Amino acid sequence: MKKDKLSIIVVNYNTKELLRECLYSIIKDVKGISCETIVVDNSSNDGSAEMVEKYFPDVKLIANDSNLGFAKANNQGIKVSKGNYILLLNSDTVILPNSLEKLLNFIENHPRVGVVSPALLNPDLTPQPFIHELPNLWRTFLHFFNFKRLAVSPQKRHFLAKLLKPIADKNINAYLACYRTRLEPKSVEMVNGTCFLIRKQVIDQVGLLDEEIFLYCEDADWCKRIKEAGWDIYFLPNIKIIHYGGESIKKAFGLVSLARYKGTLYYYKKHKNKISVLTLRIIAISGLSFKLLSLIIKYLFSERKNKESIKKSMNLHTEVIHFFLNSNRFT
Repeated sequence: MKKDKLSIIVVNYNTKELLRECLYSIIKDVKGISCETIVVDNSSNDGSAEMVEKYFPDVKLIANDSNLGFAKANNQGIKVSKGNYILLLNSDTVILPNSLEKLLNFIENHPRVGVVSPALLNPDLTPQPFIHELPNLWRTFLHFFNFKRLAVSPQKRHFLAKLLKPIADKNINAYLACYRTRLEPKSVEMVNGTCFLIRKQVIDQVGLLDEEIFLYCEDADWCKRIKEAGWDIYFLPNIKIIHYGGESIKKAFGLVSLARYKGTLYYYKKHKNKISVLTLRIIAISGLSFKLLSLIIKYLFSERKNKESIKKSMNLHTEVIHFFLNSNRFT
């Protein structure tokens, strides 16, 4: 059986038109590369699977009967793949010309690099923020209290970093660094799972994605295991792809938002001590309660037409707070 150089795995959930655009961009960019493309559809109800069968007969399709989550669906694709390199690619991405060749060239020419990832662009070609540090309590605190809203301009970000430098210099800089423009390849702690090129050799060594995580933090968990096994992870900002971002999330906002926090707690329980887990809960409950209070005030003073959407957000925050108060096991 022929051994493909590259296996591209695209997990899809109700993003038919974006998936079509993604697959066309792959076809245009893989010329000259020995490649297979595998689509794992998580029980979409928008005709995604049928579209793949009709318009992309050379694509290997795995059609699930239910939504198995991001990690388990990618693992399905990995298990049937034949490539020396595996590219996990979101369905809401567009591959720009020569991106795949450049990613492959870098990882092939750096034998200790196990994973590489490109920069992500918005559809208008402006850069998207990136986080390349593994989760820790300081950055989790900054996330739950939404410090980025205080840092919407370079001047405000500089002021915030300077103000908090004595107590959290490294973490503040890492948190705000996602807005900086980089041109040179950089060794990092983790890369985003949106476009994640990994050696099959690395997967054989460290294992598959952790299927206990439905969505979110599965990339952080995998990267931590990969780094601990002695492999380097590189972010390559000179290589770019377009990422629409969050399209599957919009289809099931409540489910996905809760999954985000479940994934975060699971990651802490798996990789941190009990004090860190307890501190995470306190941070999460405090930050979410503050947001809930803000939503309640907003609800009271909003026009009737806006109250329903605000109420949905209030219910979601209440559900997540309840989760952090009552979860005493891996969930």
